[in-house]
Amino acid sequence: MTTIGGINLGNLTDYLFFFADGRNDANWQASSPGYAGDVAINGLQADERTSGSFAYAGTIYTNDSTLGAWQQIVNNNPLQASGVTDEVARITALESDLVSAFQQINALTANPGDLPAPYDTNFDGTIQSLDGLNTENGIDEVFVINITSGFTVSSQINITGDPGDVFIFRWDTDADPTNGYQGEVKFQSGGAIVPQGGLIPTNFIHVAGDINSSGGGSTPPPPYPQGPRLDDGQGDLIIGGSDWTSGGFFTGYWLTTGDPTIVGPGDLLIGRTQSLSNGRFVGGWYSLTTQFSMTSGTAGVYVSPNPETLVAPAIDVEKLVSPDEGTTFVDADTPPGPNIPQGTDPIYRYLVTNTGNVPLENITLIDSILGAITIPTTTLDPGESFTVDVTGTWAEGEQVNLATATGEFEDITVTDEDPAHYVGFIEAEPAIDVEKFISADGGTTFFDADTPPGPNIPQGTNPVYRYLVTNTGNIGLEDITLTDDILGPITIPTTTLAPGESFTVDVTGTWAEEQQVNLATATGEFEDITVTDEDPAHYVGVVEEEPAIDVEKIVSVDGGNTFEAAPSPPGPTLPEGVDPIFRYIVTNTGNVPLENITLTDSVLGAITIPTTTLAPGESFTVDVTGN
Repeated sequence: MTTIGGINLGNLTDYLFFFADGRNDANWQASSPGYAGDVAINGLQADERTSGSFAYAGTIYTNDSTLGAWQQIVNNNPLQASGVTDEVARITALESDLVSAFQQINALTANPGDLPAPYDTNFDGTIQSLDGLNTENGIDEVFVINITSGFTVSSQINITGDPGDVFIFRWDTDADPTNGYQGEVKFQSGGAIVPQGGLIPTNFIHVAGDINSSGGGSTPPPPYPQGPRLDDGQGDLIIGGSDWTSGGFFTGYWLTTGDPTIVGPGDLLIGRTQSLSNGRFVGGWYSLTTQFSMTSGTAGVYVSPNPETLVAPAIDVEKLVSPDEGTTFVDADTPPGPNIPQGTDPIYRYLVTNTGNVPLENITLIDSILGAITIPTTTLDPGESFTVDVTGTWAEGEQVNLATATGEFEDITVTDEDPAHYVGFIEAEPAIDVEKFISADGGTTFFDADTPPGPNIPQGTNPVYRYLVTNTGNIGLEDITLTDDILGPITIPTTTLAPGESFTVDVTGTWAEEQQVNLATATGEFEDITVTDEDPAHYVGVVEEEPAIDVEKIVSVDGGNTFEAAPSPPGPTLPEGVDPIFRYIVTNTGNVPLENITLTDSVLGAITIPTTTLAPGESFTVDVTGN
């Protein structure tokens, strides 16, 4: 949609020609220097006609199922022309745009008094009286001028202005659009409005009824377009085209109704248009006319709007993020953005600017995470901006917030978005934990025996140690080792652990008697940091109490020189006159100390012994002479 000088022209200015009617005749024929630009026609209503061959570069759009006779124009220009049919919505919209543009322009108040002196007082209703007009003052202005006489233009009318100035000429002999645009506008013999200074052809908008043209004269000098050339008339000639040498030049965008005789769309009075000879359309022609004929050297070149004249509302939002509580800000449009440590909330800075050429109102600013942002103003003039700082809430990992700014100009809403990224990180705190447990029953149950004495483990049952190693830090660990001060290095299932991960290893040790302790040591590394942890496990190796005593009694029949065991009769022979000597060997054969030991002989009675206590394995010997 294009708005120039406050007039919404819709999509008309995308085309060289638009014909909304043409019911009586729609003649586009040779000979011609050529035409450059897209054309749209109401093919369901128009009576298309053509003859001969001429150069054309562009696309012809119609709401009909065929281009009709105009298909021949496309066929004659296979390398640069094309046609599109069944464009009902396009043609309907363009007709609506054209009717609306007439209605908007009809409602304007003429302001010739705003022209600079002496034109403010010398303007006499003719276009010729504006020759030499210069409106350059650094201010974009819109001039609405009623042209009521001097409709035949045979000279070059030089008008100078700022790039953003817009001239709207209403060609109507009685300056009363309610009865249609009266009078026939004719450019001939090189007659033209010639833009100077910052102006180009499309700084001019015209509304008129009937138009006409004829040849002669000369073409305005460059940069005025010299022929059917590409790139707004400044590029290469189209294939088969030729530059103009003379003619009548229609400069700018021309909106015409034809001779106002019947009621047309929007209650506008419309009618036929004179047959055009050597007419040069430099900009665009958009017409409700019921009849037209482009013959005898008529040509055209499309020129796009001067960007400086366009109503171009626009808004820009730049979202920045501060990782250091507002000291510096980063334009982090792409990830990852700055790192922000835990404990520091991000501060977002929003810079909203009116980058268009018209004021904006009803401005809003929304953050995808923080919601609606309170802003200092809801209106901005072109070039104005405001800045807002808002503190967010820190979150871990990759984060992104999207800022969306919107603003309005009349019925146009403009919007812009900008993201800000950051990475919320927790400062590296590597840590490792080892828990060492012990089982006294072969691995059925385990005890966290950090302090002595720990569980009792009977002789014959080896202790089973369980090592639980956990990464208790906030960063991954590698090169993990596990060592037992008794068992040595322990084989582990992995040497790396992510935060919170753990592994368990069970290892069988070797039983030992009495109080025992083993110390487990786990280590891990993060970059150049080594972390370690230790945990002991205690137990008591016990032997079950099995008291036992043994007595061995041997006898000597040779006065104590030799002894022999005689557990069964008859035993050794004792010579007459020799007393037997009995030897008693008493041993603690159990695993616990014995006390209150006694020794008794069935014949000799109680035997005096050297001690009444024996430790395991200890013994004593007693010799006694019998009878």
